Amino acid sequence: GRDTKTGLSFTSLNGPKDMSDFDDALAFSIKWEGGDKITDDPNDAGGLTKYGISKRANPDLDIANLTYDQAKDIYRSRYWTAGGCDFLPKPLNIVQFDACVNHGITNATKFIQRSANTNDDGVLGPLSMKAINEFDKELLALAAIEERNRFYDRIVENKPSQKIYLNGWKNRTKDLEKFIQENA
Repeated sequence: GRDTKTGLSFTSLNGPKDMSDFDDALAFSIKWEGGDKITDDPNDAGGLTKYGISKRANPDLDIANLTYDQAKDIYRSRYWTAGGCDFLPKPLNIVQFDACVNHGITNATKFIQRSANTNDDGVLGPLSMKAINEFDKELLALAAIEERNRFYDRIVENKPSQKIYLNGWKNRTKDLEKFIQENA
């Protein structure tokens, strides 16, 4: 099918997923995004942030007054749906969602594509879905997390001031690996 909001084309493996996958993914990500705490760390490129929703990525929003329900709707439309998570098997959809939240849809999709040994164009289309379908889903999810860890290392190499976040970033991916292994 084609996502009417983003225009992205997806080939579903099993049709849209039960929203409990979204709820699981959201609970995981919001835990690591700081919940309802408002932050404005000058070293964090996101700027003003609440529920993990940043002003930089969402300049149209009133971040300070953002409610949980508004954040949930934003996560569902701008990250879950736009990132193609409805069309990915569990646990890959949860890994994709958390990476979309943390790195944007294009980078998140490239992590999966590299792990599936397919063209890493950042578009989750039919060729990517075909490649994804050839792998064990849990192993592919764990490989995508490893790609993400390598991305974090490159961030720090290119911008050493970000090293203060590296342990936290990797603690998040370690927790995601544990979550995947316990819930796959």
